[in-house]
Amino acid sequence: MTAPSPLLDPRLLRLRGLLDPVDGPAVGPGVPPDAPPADPFRPPADVPGAPPPPARAAVAVVLRETVELELLLIQRAISERDPWSGHMALPGGRFSPGDDSLVSTAIRETAEETGLILDPRERLLGSLDPLSPSTRRLPPLVIAPFVFGVEETVMVVPDPREVQAALWVPLSHLQDPATRQVVEIPLPEGPIPFPAFQVGERGEHVVWGLTYRILDRFLRRIAR
Repeated sequence: MTAPSPLLDPRLLRLRGLLDPVDGPAVGPGVPPDAPPADPFRPPADVPGAPPPPARAAVAVVLRETVELELLLIQRAISERDPWSGHMALPGGRFSPGDDSLVSTAIRETAEETGLILDPRERLLGSLDPLSPSTRRLPPLVIAPFVFGVEETVMVVPDPREVQAALWVPLSHLQDPATRQVVEIPLPEGPIPFPAFQVGERGEHVVWGLTYRILDRFLRRIAR
């Protein structure tokens, strides 16, 4: 496998300057298992007698260098065990004890779900503030988003056990106010309106909830 080229696309270099930096042990391999909790990209260790910290997870906001930048979205596979079953999402998942950091979590999960290998040293642009689900119906979770740039030639091969479909959405489409809609989502307590992006060739995919909130934060950040 050839190494990725250095990050040279001026559009991505500009975005790097608008995101929160990711420095030090969060980027490199070999973080020791007793890494101090001060590392914001590694979940804190359990403290005897203290309430357990919320579970941690990480997602990857992946931008592809084409004529216009494109952002990777996936549709999660249908599964009774997944509270986000069938939803449009960013690749990612929960922190595993074998992960060096939450950056490693985002990289590992993206590879497992899409076959896309992300390079943290050359292609990690930065991070966004962590966030949590806004409803008690979902498990307590803190999610860290990390932004990566990839070359136009990358291949995405979804794992059907985890991903039903993958699509590249032009960043300009997400930035277009007409893409934002209010949609009614059927929930156990009844249909509830949510802000959402409508994506796909016919606007057939609805991006709402946590993924909408992450993308909304990202778009507001890069609009500076």
